[in-house]
This record gives sequence, structure tokens and C-alpha cells, in this order.
Amino acid sequence: MAALKDDESRLVMPSALRRRSLLLLQGLAAEAVRRGYEVQKARSSFFPREGGVDVAVDGFAYTVTVRQEFPESTDLERSARLVVELAHGLTGRPGRWRDRKSRTLEEALGVILREIEARAVEGARRRQDEQQAASEA
Repeated sequence: MAALKDDESRLVMPSALRRRSLLLLQGLAAEAVRRGYEVQKARSSFFPREGGVDVAVDGFAYTVTVRQEFPESTDLERSARLVVELAHGLTGRPGRWRDRKSRTLEEALGVILREIEARAVEGARRRQDEQQAASEA
């Protein structure tokens, strides 16, 4: 998290949103570590307005990014919204959460971690099926 915080080329947005983005990622990372998962600097490349971390569960790494939803908007309420995205990969599962009047992203952190866990379970099943198919062939 310190590397992301010090990287001025990431999370290029108003300072209040940058701080909130860093706090969101820090909260997500802290809860992931508490659950026994590994968190590291994201290996993916981002657009300057994005920042993120990789969360590894059972050998499967998932990149979580945060960005400003409407950076060009002149509407203050609209330009203050953030989006958290979980890299999709080959799944049809949900992968994007947004600030809304009914729920902030801070309230969705548990949902995001549960989605990462569900993807790891799917990945483990897929790996087991592939190994079983290879051994039967």
C-alpha cells in the first residue's frame, strides 16, 4: 500500500478521492490478510486514474482496482463516485461495484472479498477437473 500511496502517477484524481481510494484498498487488503490471503502490489498495468492490489487466494491471484467513475463530469456528486473492479478473467460473475445513494463502496468490501473467494473456489474446481481429465487421458 505504501508503494501505491507514494506513486504519484497512480490514482490521479482530486486529493479527497485519492485518499478515499487508498483507504478502500487498505481496508480490503487488511481484511484479506486477516482472512489469511496474500496481498501484493498489482502486477497489472493501470491507467493513470487507477490503482490496485492483487489478492491471492489458494494460489489464484485476483486484481482489484479502484478508479474515479466519472472523472470528466462537472457535476460534483457524479464526479465524486468511485468504482471498484475485479478483473473478470473468463467468468460471467459480477466484477464491478459502484458508489450509489443506497450503498457506498465501503459497505461493499465484504461482498467484494466474498466474490474473490467464490472465484477461487471455482478456480480450484476447474483445476481439479483439468487434472482429473489429464490423468484419465
